[in-house]
Formats: sequence, C-alpha cells, structure tokens
Amino acid sequence: MDDINLLNPEQSSIQFRNQVIQQSKLITTRNPTNIELDGRLIRLDLENVKLLEERVPIGNLKNLFDIYLYGVKQPDFRYQLYQDGTTLKVIFMDDITRVPGEIDVTAFDIVGKLKETQEI
Repeated sequence: MDDINLLNPEQSSIQFRNQVIQQSKLITTRNPTNIELDGRLIRLDLENVKLLEERVPIGNLKNLFDIYLYGVKQPDFRYQLYQDGTTLKVIFMDDITRVPGEIDVTAFDIVGKLKETQEI
C-alpha cells in the first residue's frame, strides 16, 4: 500500500486553482490598431503582437482567440486569423454589421494569449 500514491483532494484542488490562475494571467484583451473596409467586409490589424504560444498546430489559431464586436462574441466561422510578421490579422469573411463604415477599432475586443513585440 505504501507504493500507491493516493490523490489528496485538497492538494489537487489547490494545484488546479493555481494552474487556472497562472493561465488566466496569460490572457489579454486588445483593440485592433487598424481597421480597413473592403466593400462591406472588415479587416483588423493588431500591430506588434505575437502569439504567446509559439507552437500552434496549423489551422488552430482561432482556438487561442475570441473576437468581440460591441461585446458580442463573433463565431469563429466568420473570420480568418493569420500572423504576418509582427502583425496579427483578422479578416471577416461575412458581413457582420449593417453599417460597416461607422465601426472603429474601439468597437472590437480581441481576447487571447498575446504578447507585445518590438519591431527591429
């Protein structure tokens, strides 16, 4: 019986809580630095921002981010994300508002694991 490591529920709970706290410190909220219109479609740029996690399987960038327009989470099928050097780009593939010309960068919140970068 001495060889069996029994889980201590109290210790496991504390470890889990500490892990959640550490993970939540890595999540940040940013506004885009630039917005462009292509007809009714919107493109957002976040300059000098990179993914916090360097090794992300291709096609899974959306799993690291949530995009909100006026506080409403946008479904991930409406946009594509890609990293272009030190700029994170979001391209909406669908019309997301009735009056796209009246939206500015403060209408969007991008929440995810991001880090500031310095251009060299």
